[in-house]
Amino acid sequence: MMERVLRVSIVILALAFLAAGCGGDGGHDTGRDVPPEVPADLPGEIAGDLPTEISDLPAEIADLPGEASDLPAEVGDATPDAPCAEGESACDGTFTALCGAGGVLQRVADCAADGWMCQGGRCVATAAETEAEAAWRELLDALRTDNARAPLEADERGGWKNAPAPVAAGTATGFYRVEKRDGTWWLVTPDGAPMISKGVTDVNFLGPNLQMDDLQAALAAKHGSEEAWAEDAEARLRGWGFNTVGPWSGRSILSRVVDAEPILDIVHRVPRPDGLVMDVFVPEYREIVMQLATERCVPRKDDPNLLGWFLDNELAWDNCWQTPKRLLRLYFEFPAGQPGREVALAFLREAAGDSLETFNAGWKTGLASWDDLATMPSGTLEPATPEAGAWAEAFAVNVFDRYAGEAVKAIREADPNHLILGCRFSTWHFDALMAAAGRHFDVISLAYYSETPPVEDLDRAGPAIDRPFLLEEWSFKGTDSGLMNILAFAPVVPTQQDRGLAYARYVKSLIRRPWVVAYHWYKWFDNPPREDNILSGDNFGLMNQDDEPYLPLVRMAGEVNRRVEAWHREGVP
Repeated sequence: MMERVLRVSIVILALAFLAAGCGGDGGHDTGRDVPPEVPADLPGEIAGDLPTEISDLPAEIADLPGEASDLPAEVGDATPDAPCAEGESACDGTFTALCGAGGVLQRVADCAADGWMCQGGRCVATAAETEAEAAWRELLDALRTDNARAPLEADERGGWKNAPAPVAAGTATGFYRVEKRDGTWWLVTPDGAPMISKGVTDVNFLGPNLQMDDLQAALAAKHGSEEAWAEDAEARLRGWGFNTVGPWSGRSILSRVVDAEPILDIVHRVPRPDGLVMDVFVPEYREIVMQLATERCVPRKDDPNLLGWFLDNELAWDNCWQTPKRLLRLYFEFPAGQPGREVALAFLREAAGDSLETFNAGWKTGLASWDDLATMPSGTLEPATPEAGAWAEAFAVNVFDRYAGEAVKAIREADPNHLILGCRFSTWHFDALMAAAGRHFDVISLAYYSETPPVEDLDRAGPAIDRPFLLEEWSFKGTDSGLMNILAFAPVVPTQQDRGLAYARYVKSLIRRPWVVAYHWYKWFDNPPREDNILSGDNFGLMNQDDEPYLPLVRMAGEVNRRVEAWHREGVP
C-alpha cells in the first residue's frame, strides 16, 4: 500500500513538471517532454514508470475528479484554466475568476478558503452539504461574481459614485434629501449622489443591553477604549456593506457613518390619559412639539451627516401589536371632558351624517337618542360592518393628521435642512394611514417583521402614495444560536446560513420596488439571556453577545448590500 501511495505522489510531481514546461497557455500544450532532470535517488521501478506525456497518466490519477486543466495555475499566472470569452466565469486554480480582454483573469474569490474547489467558474462543494449550506454557497458565489462583474463604487456618505447617467449625481445641497430619478425614488447625498441607506440599529459601545454591565465591561476590555471600538465597528459596518446606523446607536459611531439615530419621542411629552395613546387634541399640543423641536432639532440643523428625524417609534394605531382596540374606541374610553374624547363623540355623529338611524345600522346598536352616545358601551365601537370599519379608519386618519401636521410644521421651522423620516409605524396598518403619512413626511418609515417584506402592500398602494419608504426594523433569528428566540418578534429559521439566505431574499424583493430607499436591520448585538427571565435571549444580532459576528449572515449581507443599487435601478423583473 505504501509503495502505491509513493508511486501516485511521484506521478503528481511529474505532472507538475509537465505543467511547468507547457508555456503560458495554462497547460494545454501537452506535446512537450518531461524535463530531463529526474531525481537520481528515486527507486528504479518508480523512475521508470514516470509518464512522458499527460496522456500516459496511470489509472489512479485518471480516476481523480477533474482534468489536468483544473490544476492550479502558477502564482502570478494570468491565464484561465480553460478558454473563456470576455466576461465569462472561469477558474484560476482554486479561485473563481472573470475572463477579461485577451484572456487576462480577474480573480474573484478563493473557493479553498471555505474548503471548496473551483470548477466551471463556480465554487463547488468537496464534501456533503445540507440543503441550506448548498443554497448558501451557490448564492454567495453568484453574488460575488456579479459584484466583481459590476462593482459598486460608494463614497464616504453612501453615495453611488459610478451610477449610470439616468440616476447619476445631481446638484449638491449640503444635506440629504429624496428625489425621483428615472422614475425611481432615491435618497440623495449632500453631494448630490443617489443613495440607498443600508443600516443597523443599536450599534453602541454600551453593549447588548445598552447599559453598564458585565457584557459592556467585556466589550471595553476587548477593545481597550470606546474610540478603538468605534473604529472597529465602522470597519465592520463598511466591510459588510452598511453605510448607516439607526436608533439606539452610540455617539462615538454616529459621526463615522450616516446618522439615522434620532427619535424625537413626542409621545413622552404629550398627555396619555390611558397610559398608551397620547391625546393630540389637547390645546397645548402645538406648543409641546414646538418646544421639543427647538430643543432637539435646532442644535443639529447644520449637520451634514444627519439623515433626518424620526418623530416616534411604533405608536398604537389601528391593527397594532400593543392592543386589539381601534383608535376610535381608545379615544372614546378617555375620561369624560378629555379633549380627545370630545373629538371622538363629535366625529361619531358627523360620520353618520347626524342620522341616528345610520349610526345604529352601522354600529349594530339601538340608541334611542344622541344623549345615549356618551354612555354607550365602548365595545360597541369595534366595527361589525364595512361602514363602521371605514368610519374607524377615517377617525384614525383624523388623529394622525393632527399629530403629524403640527409636528412636521414645528420641525420644519426649527430645522429646514433635514428629512422627516416618519413615525416608525409598527407595521403596514392600512392604506389610508400610509397615504396620510405620505402627505406629511418626506419618507414613510415602518417595521415589518415577516418572512417577506410588504411588497404586496407596496405594489397595491405605492403608485398612488408615491412617496419613499424606509424599512426601519426587520430581522431573522436562528435556532442554532442556542438562544430561546421566543420573547419577541421576527421569524425563526434553523441556521445562520438560513439567516443569510432569508436576508438576501428579503432585501432583493424589497429593494426592487421603486419607492424603497432604505432598510435598517435590527440589530447589532443579540438580545442576551437575562437572569430575571429564563425565556429571554433572541438571536437578532449580526453579532453575538461576545462581539463575535455570525459569519454566514454578515458575509451574505455584505454581498447583498453591494448589489442593491443595481437591483433598485433595475426594478421588478
